[in-house]
Amino acid sequence: MQNDSLISIIVPVYNVESYLPYCLESISNQTYTHFEAILVDDGSTDTSGVICDDYCKKDTRFTVIHQENQWLSGARNTGLSAAKGDFFCFVDSDDYIHPRYLEVLYNALEQTGCDVAMVGRKSTLKSGTYSDIVVKAPIIIGQDDMMKSLFGKGVKVVWNKLYKSHLKDLRFNTIIAEDIDYNVRLYLHIDSVAYVDTELYYFLIRPNSITHNYSYEHHHFTDLAKSHLFYLNHIPENKPRYRGYCIRRLIKIYLQAIYIAKEPDDKQYAHEQLDGLRSILLELLTQNPSLPYYEKVYLKVFINHPSAYAIFRWILNQLNRLLH
Repeated sequence: MQNDSLISIIVPVYNVESYLPYCLESISNQTYTHFEAILVDDGSTDTSGVICDDYCKKDTRFTVIHQENQWLSGARNTGLSAAKGDFFCFVDSDDYIHPRYLEVLYNALEQTGCDVAMVGRKSTLKSGTYSDIVVKAPIIIGQDDMMKSLFGKGVKVVWNKLYKSHLKDLRFNTIIAEDIDYNVRLYLHIDSVAYVDTELYYFLIRPNSITHNYSYEHHHFTDLAKSHLFYLNHIPENKPRYRGYCIRRLIKIYLQAIYIAKEPDDKQYAHEQLDGLRSILLELLTQNPSLPYYEKVYLKVFINHPSAYAIFRWILNQLNRLLH
């Protein structure tokens, strides 16, 4: 497939030598061929940088930038600064994409006139395996539903989307769950997203990844609660419903952080990091007009009495066991 519009694909790379070749091959094999792939080697200490260099010699559409480690946000920002395309997207270097990934995203933008297009993702345990697909027609998701999904069960990531270049000036902050932070700010400036309910992005589940680490699991919710307070600062006061989505999620993460802190070290970490947040949450609940009264009541009870939340969770767990 040929088109005059250039797509910039930004690929942050850090110590993924076992998975990177599958990622790069999946990009090279796109049916939409007019793209530039910007590989940002973010201080890798394995052979990832060499793999990037070799691939750039093999395919001239690929370029590599080697830099000292600046973490994921910094690597993505480097790629954004280098991007020359009419559109841009992100692909994580341990994941891979279907051959029609760019084609479907581009067509969705052309058909709908939206500024952002999004496709479905598929979790996989093995690199380089593809599923049969049926490409569905794009549907348009409005701003309210986009914001709601960020703080609910929707897709929060940036790597299954294609963005128009006028959004390129937005940069990533170095913060826990930087994708949510990025999308909160972006969604406030666009009206809608075109969504194609077809799984074209393959997300690799790695058993030894950080998300399977004990300390990550037990500290993550504490750090994430603080991040949600940061996200809330992006949402203006005249958007109470959007702020309500964020506040609701913030409180649930706060309660989860306290609930799972069983060991003394975990309890101390949660106490130190969340000190002073309780009064802020109560004030946010009181001031926000979009949250239902009954929800405010039970959330305040849980915030003031974490033991009540623990009992609530125990009851839910017992019910789940009976039902399953």
